[in-house]
Amino acid sequence: KNLEMLRKTRKPFLSQKRLAERLGVCRSTYAHYEMGKRQAPAFFIAKAAEYFKISADRLLKEKLWKE
Repeated sequence: KNLEMLRKTRKPFLSQKRLAERLGVCRSTYAHYEMGKRQAPAFFIAKAAEYFKISADRLLKEKLWKE
């Protein structure tokens, strides 16, 4: 859910495809990470954290969305 929240609150809005391209994975792979169907590898977590300017620890452990 953190990946989805970060992607959707980014201005301008990022599609899964555009963000996947920026992080170096195909859209379907990214979609599986976002939905929790596949566990993202360390290189992806590091790239995503750097892209969103947050720590990898925060990306993995904190609940960044509101219910």
